[in-house]
Amino acid sequence: MDCNRPKTRNPDAWLEAAPDFSRPIATQLRDRIFRTAPDLSEAIKWNMLCFSGRKLVCGISACKKHVSIAFFRGTELPDPKSLFHAGEGNTNIRSVRITDAQQINFKALAALLLAAVALDGRPDIAPAPKIKREPWPVPDFFAAALKKDKKAATGFAAMSMSCQREYLVWLSSAKRDKPAKVASPKPSLPSRTAAVGPIANSRNAAGNMHPCSGGLRPSVAVKRQRRSETATPTASSPPPPSAPLRFKALLR
Repeated sequence: MDCNRPKTRNPDAWLEAAPDFSRPIATQLRDRIFRTAPDLSEAIKWNMLCFSGRKLVCGISACKKHVSIAFFRGTELPDPKSLFHAGEGNTNIRSVRITDAQQINFKALAALLLAAVALDGRPDIAPAPKIKREPWPVPDFFAAALKKDKKAATGFAAMSMSCQREYLVWLSSAKRDKPAKVASPKPSLPSRTAAVGPIANSRNAAGNMHPCSGGLRPSVAVKRQRRSETATPTASSPPPPSAPLRFKALLR
Protein backbone atom coordinates (compact mmCIF):
# COMPACT_ATOMS: atom_id res chain seq x y z
CA MET A 1 0.00 0.00 0.00
CA ASP A 2 1.40 3.37 -1.03
CA CYS A 3 0.88 6.23 1.42
CA ASN A 4 1.70 8.92 -1.12
CA ARG A 5 -1.20 11.09 -2.18
CA PRO A 6 -2.24 10.20 -5.74
CA LYS A 7 -1.69 12.92 -8.31
CA THR A 8 -4.87 11.92 -10.15
CA ARG A 9 -8.05 9.94 -9.65
CA ASN A 10 -8.24 8.98 -13.31
CA PRO A 11 -6.97 5.43 -13.99
CA ASP A 12 -5.65 6.31 -17.47
CA ALA A 13 -3.79 9.36 -16.16
CA TRP A 14 -2.49 7.28 -13.25
CA LEU A 15 -0.96 4.77 -15.68
CA GLU A 16 0.58 7.55 -17.74
CA ALA A 17 2.21 8.97 -14.61
CA ALA A 18 3.59 5.57 -13.51
CA PRO A 19 7.39 5.07 -13.56
CA ASP A 20 8.92 3.98 -16.86
CA PHE A 21 9.75 0.50 -15.59
CA SER A 22 6.32 -0.34 -14.17
CA ARG A 23 4.06 1.47 -16.67
CA PRO A 24 4.01 -1.26 -19.38
CA ILE A 25 3.64 -4.05 -16.79
CA ALA A 26 0.79 -2.27 -14.98
CA THR A 27 -0.94 -1.58 -18.30
CA GLN A 28 -0.65 -5.23 -19.31
CA LEU A 29 -1.96 -6.40 -15.92
CA ARG A 30 -4.91 -4.04 -16.12
CA ASP A 31 -5.84 -5.45 -19.51
CA ARG A 32 -5.54 -9.03 -18.22
CA ILE A 33 -7.69 -8.27 -15.17
CA PHE A 34 -10.53 -6.87 -17.29
CA ARG A 35 -10.30 -9.79 -19.73
CA THR A 36 -10.48 -12.26 -16.85
CA ALA A 37 -13.10 -10.41 -14.76
CA PRO A 38 -14.85 -7.82 -16.99
CA ASP A 39 -17.49 -6.97 -14.38
CA LEU A 40 -14.99 -5.40 -11.99
CA SER A 41 -14.87 -1.62 -11.64
CA GLU A 42 -11.67 0.37 -11.18
CA ALA A 43 -10.72 3.38 -9.08
CA ILE A 44 -7.63 4.99 -7.59
CA LYS A 45 -7.26 4.37 -3.84
CA TRP A 46 -4.10 4.79 -1.74
CA ASN A 47 -2.26 5.63 -4.96
CA MET A 48 -3.13 2.15 -6.27
CA LEU A 49 -5.28 1.11 -9.23
CA CYS A 50 -7.93 -0.87 -7.35
CA PHE A 51 -10.55 -3.26 -8.75
CA SER A 52 -13.84 -3.91 -6.98
CA GLY A 53 -16.88 -6.18 -7.22
CA ARG A 54 -19.11 -6.05 -4.16
CA LYS A 55 -16.03 -4.88 -2.27
CA LEU A 56 -12.34 -4.43 -3.00
CA VAL A 57 -10.84 -7.43 -4.78
CA CYS A 58 -7.30 -6.46 -5.80
CA GLY A 59 -5.11 -3.49 -6.60
CA ILE A 60 -2.01 -2.65 -8.66
CA SER A 61 0.81 -0.51 -7.27
CA ALA A 62 3.41 0.79 -9.72
CA CYS A 63 6.85 1.44 -8.23
CA LYS A 64 10.18 2.38 -9.75
CA LYS A 65 11.62 -1.14 -9.80
CA HIS A 66 8.66 -3.45 -9.29
CA VAL A 67 4.89 -3.84 -9.64
CA SER A 68 2.69 -5.39 -6.96
CA ILE A 69 -0.79 -6.89 -7.18
CA ALA A 70 -2.44 -6.87 -3.77
CA PHE A 71 -5.35 -9.19 -3.04
CA PHE A 72 -7.35 -7.73 -0.18
CA ARG A 73 -8.54 -11.15 1.07
CA GLY A 74 -5.34 -12.91 0.12
CA THR A 75 -5.11 -15.05 3.27
CA GLU A 76 -8.34 -16.79 2.19
CA LEU A 77 -7.19 -17.62 -1.33
CA PRO A 78 -5.46 -20.82 -2.52
CA ASP A 79 -1.94 -20.23 -3.84
CA PRO A 80 -0.68 -23.54 -5.24
CA LYS A 81 1.98 -21.81 -7.36
CA SER A 82 3.30 -19.78 -4.42
CA LEU A 83 2.85 -16.46 -6.16
CA PHE A 84 2.37 -14.46 -2.99
CA HIS A 85 5.41 -12.54 -1.86
CA ALA A 86 6.44 -13.18 1.75
CA GLY A 87 5.68 -10.07 3.76
CA GLU A 88 5.27 -8.95 7.34
CA GLY A 89 2.36 -11.37 7.73
CA ASN A 90 0.27 -9.10 9.92
CA THR A 91 -2.70 -8.29 7.64
CA ASN A 92 -5.14 -10.23 5.48
CA ILE A 93 -3.65 -8.72 2.34
CA ARG A 94 -1.29 -10.80 0.21
CA SER A 95 0.67 -9.47 -2.75
CA VAL A 96 2.29 -10.77 -5.91
CA ARG A 97 5.54 -8.90 -6.56
CA ILE A 98 6.72 -8.57 -10.18
CA THR A 99 10.23 -7.43 -11.08
CA ASP A 100 10.43 -8.96 -14.56
CA ALA A 101 7.57 -8.91 -17.07
CA GLN A 102 8.94 -12.07 -18.73
CA GLN A 103 8.43 -14.11 -15.56
CA ILE A 104 4.71 -13.37 -15.01
CA ASN A 105 2.67 -16.56 -14.67
CA PHE A 106 -0.55 -15.23 -16.22
CA LYS A 107 -2.35 -18.55 -15.90
CA ALA A 108 -1.72 -18.83 -12.17
CA LEU A 109 -2.44 -15.13 -11.73
CA ALA A 110 -5.80 -15.52 -13.52
CA ALA A 111 -6.67 -18.44 -11.23
CA LEU A 112 -5.95 -16.25 -8.19
CA LEU A 113 -8.10 -13.45 -9.59
CA LEU A 114 -11.02 -15.77 -10.36
CA ALA A 115 -10.84 -17.21 -6.84
CA ALA A 116 -10.81 -13.69 -5.38
CA VAL A 117 -13.81 -12.65 -7.52
CA ALA A 118 -15.72 -15.79 -6.52
CA LEU A 119 -14.99 -15.13 -2.85
CA ASP A 120 -16.12 -11.53 -3.20
CA GLY A 121 -19.39 -12.75 -4.74
CA ARG A 122 -20.21 -14.84 -1.67
CA PRO A 123 -21.83 -12.53 0.90
CA ASP A 124 -22.50 -15.58 3.07
CA ILE A 125 -18.75 -16.02 3.63
CA ALA A 126 -17.61 -13.39 6.11
CA PRO A 127 -14.09 -12.01 5.70
CA ALA A 128 -11.45 -13.49 7.94
CA PRO A 129 -11.01 -11.53 11.18
CA LYS A 130 -8.31 -8.91 10.97
CA ILE A 131 -5.04 -9.97 12.50
CA LYS A 132 -4.19 -7.78 15.47
CA ARG A 133 -0.66 -6.53 15.74
CA GLU A 134 1.30 -4.73 18.40
CA PRO A 135 1.84 -1.00 17.80
CA TRP A 136 5.25 -0.14 16.42
CA PRO A 137 7.36 1.85 18.91
CA VAL A 138 7.98 5.49 18.07
CA PRO A 139 11.74 6.23 17.89
CA ASP A 140 12.87 8.70 20.54
CA PHE A 141 14.38 11.12 18.01
CA PHE A 142 11.12 11.18 16.04
CA ALA A 143 8.96 11.74 19.13
CA ALA A 144 11.20 14.63 20.19
CA ALA A 145 11.00 16.21 16.73
CA LEU A 146 7.19 15.97 16.66
CA LYS A 147 7.04 17.83 19.98
CA LYS A 148 9.07 20.67 18.46
CA ASP A 149 7.11 20.84 15.19
CA LYS A 150 3.33 21.06 15.74
CA LYS A 151 2.60 21.17 12.01
CA ALA A 152 4.48 17.91 11.46
CA ALA A 153 2.74 16.34 14.45
CA THR A 154 -0.66 17.28 13.02
CA GLY A 155 0.27 15.85 9.63
CA PHE A 156 1.49 12.60 11.14
CA ALA A 157 -1.67 12.24 13.24
CA ALA A 158 -3.80 12.70 10.10
CA MET A 159 -2.19 9.67 8.43
CA SER A 160 -3.97 6.32 8.57
CA MET A 161 -2.77 3.79 11.16
CA SER A 162 -1.27 1.57 8.46
CA CYS A 163 0.67 4.48 6.94
CA GLN A 164 1.85 5.62 10.37
CA ARG A 165 3.13 2.12 11.06
CA GLU A 166 4.89 1.88 7.71
CA TYR A 167 6.46 5.29 8.32
CA LEU A 168 7.72 4.28 11.77
CA VAL A 169 9.13 1.03 10.42
CA TRP A 170 10.98 3.01 7.76
CA LEU A 171 12.38 5.49 10.28
CA SER A 172 13.55 2.69 12.55
CA SER A 173 15.57 1.12 9.73
CA ALA A 174 16.75 4.30 7.98
CA LYS A 175 20.35 5.46 8.07
CA ARG A 176 20.99 8.73 9.86
CA ASP A 177 24.02 10.97 10.11
CA LYS A 178 26.14 10.15 13.15
CA PRO A 179 26.93 13.08 15.48
CA ALA A 180 30.45 14.45 15.20
CA LYS A 181 32.87 13.50 17.99
CA VAL A 182 34.28 16.33 20.13
CA ALA A 183 38.05 15.99 20.45
CA SER A 184 38.59 18.75 23.05
CA PRO A 185 36.71 20.32 25.99
CA LYS A 186 35.96 23.26 23.72
CA PRO A 187 32.27 22.99 22.73
CA SER A 188 31.98 22.21 19.03
CA LEU A 189 29.92 24.61 16.93
CA PRO A 190 27.22 23.31 14.54
CA SER A 191 27.69 23.31 10.83
CA ARG A 192 26.07 26.03 8.72
CA THR A 193 23.05 23.82 8.07
CA ALA A 194 22.12 21.48 10.90
CA ALA A 195 19.23 19.06 10.38
CA VAL A 196 17.30 18.90 13.62
CA GLY A 197 14.52 16.67 12.35
CA PRO A 198 14.55 12.88 12.51
CA ILE A 199 14.30 12.21 8.81
CA ALA A 200 16.10 15.14 7.26
CA ASN A 201 18.82 12.73 6.17
CA SER A 202 17.03 9.42 6.73
CA ARG A 203 17.56 7.02 3.88
CA ASN A 204 17.13 3.31 3.52
CA ALA A 205 19.91 0.88 2.65
CA ALA A 206 19.46 1.73 -1.04
CA GLY A 207 19.93 5.43 -0.32
CA ASN A 208 16.34 6.38 -1.17
CA MET A 209 13.99 8.60 0.80
CA HIS A 210 10.81 7.06 2.15
CA PRO A 211 8.28 6.55 -0.71
CA CYS A 212 5.23 6.57 1.50
CA SER A 213 5.77 9.73 3.57
CA GLY A 214 3.06 11.68 1.83
CA GLY A 215 5.20 14.84 1.86
CA LEU A 216 5.57 14.77 5.65
CA ARG A 217 8.73 16.60 6.68
CA PRO A 218 8.86 16.91 10.46
CA SER A 219 12.37 18.34 10.20
CA VAL A 220 13.52 21.80 9.32
CA ALA A 221 16.93 23.05 8.29
CA VAL A 222 18.19 25.65 10.76
CA LYS A 223 20.86 27.89 9.40
CA ARG A 224 23.52 28.79 11.92
CA GLN A 225 26.61 30.83 11.46
CA ARG A 226 29.92 29.82 12.84
CA ARG A 227 31.49 32.09 15.43
CA SER A 228 34.44 33.77 13.87
CA GLU A 229 37.66 32.94 15.61
CA THR A 230 40.02 34.31 12.99
CA ALA A 231 40.11 37.91 14.24
CA THR A 232 43.67 39.15 14.65
CA PRO A 233 44.22 40.68 18.15
CA THR A 234 45.55 44.24 18.17
CA ALA A 235 48.22 45.59 20.45
CA SER A 236 45.65 47.23 22.73
CA SER A 237 43.32 44.25 22.96
CA PRO A 238 43.90 41.61 25.67
CA PRO A 239 45.05 38.19 24.56
CA PRO A 240 42.25 35.69 23.98
CA PRO A 241 41.50 33.33 26.88
CA SER A 242 42.62 29.78 26.69
CA ALA A 243 40.21 27.03 25.60
CA PRO A 244 39.39 25.91 29.20
CA LEU A 245 38.58 29.51 30.21
CA ARG A 246 36.27 29.97 27.20
CA PHE A 247 34.51 26.71 28.07
CA LYS A 248 33.99 27.81 31.69
CA ALA A 249 32.61 31.17 30.54
CA LEU A 250 29.96 29.45 28.42
CA LEU A 251 28.81 27.44 31.43
CA ARG A 252 28.18 30.54 33.59
